[in-house]
Amino acid sequence: MFNSIDFKKITATSCLAMLMSGTVIPQPASGASIINVCRQSNSSNSKFLITLNHNGQTLEVIGEQDNGKKLHRGKVKTNLKNNYGFSDSKAQKVKDDLKPYDILITETPLCQNNSSGSSNNSGNGGAVSVELVLSVDVSGSVSDSEFELQRNGYIKAFEDSAVQQAIKDLPNGLAVNMQFWASNKVIDTGWYKLIKNDSGGIDNLNSFIQEMKDVVRNKSQSKVTVNGKTVKTGSGTDIALAINEAKKLLLNNNYDGEALVIDVSGDGVSDDTPYSGPQEENGDCPHAHFCPPLEAARDAAVAAGITINGLPIVNDQNRKNLTHEIDIHYEQLVVGGDGAFVEVANDFSGFTTAAKNKILREITEAEDRVTDTDGDGITDAEEGKSENLDTDGDGIPNYEDDDSDNDGTLDAEEGLLDVNGNDILDYLDSNYPSPDYTGMDTDGDGISDAEEGRTNTEEPDSDEDGDPDYNDIDSDNNGIPDSIEVGDVSNPDNSDSNLSNSDSIPDYKDPDDDNNDILDVYEIGNDPSNPIDSDNNGTPDYKDPDNDGDLILDKHEAMADSDENGFTDEGVVPLTPTATIDDIDGDGTPNSEDNDSDEDGLLDSVDPDPYIPNYAD
Repeated sequence: MFNSIDFKKITATSCLAMLMSGTVIPQPASGASIINVCRQSNSSNSKFLITLNHNGQTLEVIGEQDNGKKLHRGKVKTNLKNNYGFSDSKAQKVKDDLKPYDILITETPLCQNNSSGSSNNSGNGGAVSVELVLSVDVSGSVSDSEFELQRNGYIKAFEDSAVQQAIKDLPNGLAVNMQFWASNKVIDTGWYKLIKNDSGGIDNLNSFIQEMKDVVRNKSQSKVTVNGKTVKTGSGTDIALAINEAKKLLLNNNYDGEALVIDVSGDGVSDDTPYSGPQEENGDCPHAHFCPPLEAARDAAVAAGITINGLPIVNDQNRKNLTHEIDIHYEQLVVGGDGAFVEVANDFSGFTTAAKNKILREITEAEDRVTDTDGDGITDAEEGKSENLDTDGDGIPNYEDDDSDNDGTLDAEEGLLDVNGNDILDYLDSNYPSPDYTGMDTDGDGISDAEEGRTNTEEPDSDEDGDPDYNDIDSDNNGIPDSIEVGDVSNPDNSDSNLSNSDSIPDYKDPDDDNNDILDVYEIGNDPSNPIDSDNNGTPDYKDPDNDGDLILDKHEAMADSDENGFTDEGVVPLTPTATIDDIDGDGTPNSEDNDSDEDGLLDSVDPDPYIPNYAD
């Protein structure tokens, strides 16, 4: 029987001795007691494996060193929330009660076993390119011979030269663990770090292969033995259990992987037996592997940054017995995360080929999802490295090509956008941005950006106001919106088209529609919504080359200056490009302050049409 200790009198130095003597120390605030603390390796940055008893439930959590000396209790809190569903307040209580257990690393013994029963952790952790859990179905529907086919399939996959080359190509290697599951407990081989060595081989590869070969499965007793330890796995099919336990293996180890992957293989759909026993007072389920349904387990793993791939084994027997196809079950409920996929094995006899293809793809694509070879901000996976895509056919695959569509614009600038909405990403679209601007109308004037002159290299600005025509609702700045001035969009108005001196510029882009050398803004008058029509012929002056209908073009009437006094014969000063609606003669004095707004020689006070020059009178 364990001794009872006064919690408040415990010190860090006495804690270790009590633990080593088998004393369980009660935690009154949280209801948890520490059973054991150990280091996972001799490494200076080793993590702690902490075994707790919480209201009769055994919990295993990972802690890290704080400042190189003591237990980082914040990591324990995170583990309890992520892996056991503790509420924040409950996990905080356990964290607070662990304060006296800040045991020095030098005093903490090495762990004898890891959380799933295997003592192996070859490679001692550190950075890896990919962490991979091979999660193998050993439920009652898998016969001993089928188990052998499944196990041997994985062995042959790792013996395959293509798979081995893929491992060698990983900058930081592969951390791999094989897990066996059914419906009760799981067991795993422990972690092996496979990485290319100086001699061109792969460290720990043969050890991992031998570990797989040494696994013993007893179907009749629903038991699996790994590295001398035996667990009763059960006979049901609980894929949620497999995912939850694999997630713990990935999140609670010594490795820092760029990509985290679970590879689930099996020949049946998940039993998904919900837990129906008593709940804890806060609603948490004491049997964490039964409570979450399959989708919840998958979603929780994906939320933790894990990709789950599926290897369903489809045969005549399970197709006959299942109410829905196992491959569809895996696609809809099992796989998830970045780049997730399903590789179907047609019967157990086809498992070897499927396993090799799947592992090869997992290793390469997982690395590709975090690698950007050409530095364009688009990962190699997104650029189709696995398919060696070469969009522009220049012999350089997209993942190495900084201009994949060879349109003169770098992929980094075009990015993962589809601006013109043609369902082709811009960095792969040689027609972006021209001529596909025909499908865009940035300023909403009913005229496409392409029709307004926008191309890959050109952005016309008719009124030179700094806003290109495709983004300007009044391109010629005459006060009349382009949507009105354009007329028929398919055949835009061009008022001077019948003149010998036509400029071929559509009215909505032309500051002088009738080409009479008098700016539209001058001829329109003060109210663009009701432009002046001097001769009432239905054509407003700014579109009419003969405003007064005297059969003499305004251009000739307005510009004639017989006595060369600077004024035209009609008393009008030739207009300048500075004319605006508010300054009709462009002399720099706004109409409201100008005694002769139209500069026709008549003061506004006596001019019946102060904004219409004499040539239009």
